[in-house]
Amino acid sequence: MDIKAIVFDCDDTLLDSMGMWRSVLPEVLSAYAGEEAAQTHQARAETMGADEGLAMFVRENGLDVDPARIKAEVMERAHWHYANDVPAIPGAREFLEQVRDAGLPMAVASCSELPEVECGLGANGLRGFFDRIYSVSMGYPSKSEPGMWLAAATDYGLDPARVLVVDDSLHAVTVAHGAGFPTLGLTWPTSRHRLGDMEAVADVALSDGWRGVTLREVLEAL
Repeated sequence: MDIKAIVFDCDDTLLDSMGMWRSVLPEVLSAYAGEEAAQTHQARAETMGADEGLAMFVRENGLDVDPARIKAEVMERAHWHYANDVPAIPGAREFLEQVRDAGLPMAVASCSELPEVECGLGANGLRGFFDRIYSVSMGYPSKSEPGMWLAAATDYGLDPARVLVVDDSLHAVTVAHGAGFPTLGLTWPTSRHRLGDMEAVADVALSDGWRGVTLREVLEAL
């Protein structure tokens, strides 16, 4: 495939942040509806934006509270972690350097809020690799739809078949692939998705994150 641009997910693709989210979100939500409801929501909402997910949480638990109030609490805690103790995925920087050196433009498409994406990338010195960021907080739908990736392809003036989508979510990879994008799926020994499941939907699947991965190998495998 003649790849002309790459669009990366952020959480657990570039930044080791999903562990933080799996802690922060239930901590806040359990105060409103109990631990079981919080854990159930966490499992269901990983591909949703905060507004969509928290509106669902309030509705399904019959809460008399503005979702914006809960969101403010969640984002305050998350922003602190992005600024202070969310590291880059090992090997991510080295792969981004290869893409930059190859002259391919790069973007980020994330279900996290734009301020948190900017903060986390900036804190790890990765923000400069990307000329575009797409976030659900900018009005794009969650990754149940291909809107962010299609926007990137349009902005780059490229057909989806020329834009590689990189994500660790099996659901996101499936949606992107269905929209005509070549896909690279990340897994590692402790990841939430099994390698075999990712291989079934992605054009290329990685078994140990970015460790030892070269751009040349990825492009040749597509």
